[in-house]
Amino acid sequence: MSPTRVTPDEPRPAPRRSVNIVAFICTGVVLGVIGGGIVDLLGPAAPTYNNASSLAFLAAVGALIGALAGGLLGSALDVMAERRR
Repeated sequence: MSPTRVTPDEPRPAPRRSVNIVAFICTGVVLGVIGGGIVDLLGPAAPTYNNASSLAFLAAVGALIGALAGGLLGSALDVMAERRR
């Protein structure tokens, strides 16, 4: 087999540009933790849990929801960008 050569006359395919989904997930995690902290500060106090444990729980739940939302948003934007080509 001979190696394939690209001549200067042939157009080169454009590199695929994609959305950085990891950045969307990390941003969602950070926003989820902030949202969980705000819900903890503004919500009613739980009588059976101390402030630190309720903050940690709500921050973890917010991080999970934010990661999921960020991943879905990043994936949707990647699909939309690919269809545009």
